[in-house]
Amino acid sequence: MRVSTAIRSLPSSVRDALPPNVASDLQKWVQDCLRDYESAVNGGLELGENLGVVISGTFNVVANTAVAFAHGLGRVPVFFAYYCADTNVTPAPVIYAEAATMALWTADAISLKCSRDTSVTNLSVVVFAA
Repeated sequence: MRVSTAIRSLPSSVRDALPPNVASDLQKWVQDCLRDYESAVNGGLELGENLGVVISGTFNVVANTAVAFAHGLGRVPVFFAYYCADTNVTPAPVIYAEAATMALWTADAISLKCSRDTSVTNLSVVVFAA
């Protein structure tokens, strides 16, 4: 389960009933509590920090051979998506991971395979961890 909190201002009835410095302190305290709750429930994950990282890579090996790419997430990936901007490769390569390849995924690197036996450059891979 993932939790995301929308933090809004205190209701005007509360703000108006309190001195300005108390209202702002209360607002900050509520925000901090909600962020702490969100972080605890989500396992300490923060958007943009552990949930997705873009890595660039090149496949310059035999087709269907695993190549490791460092991702730096600090968690084992659970999903990836890719985009290949290399227009010189036709047909377009398929980047994939089989169960055996996924078993090689670590908190530091992801292993992927490419269907092409030619050099594939300008590859962007977005890696997600849970």
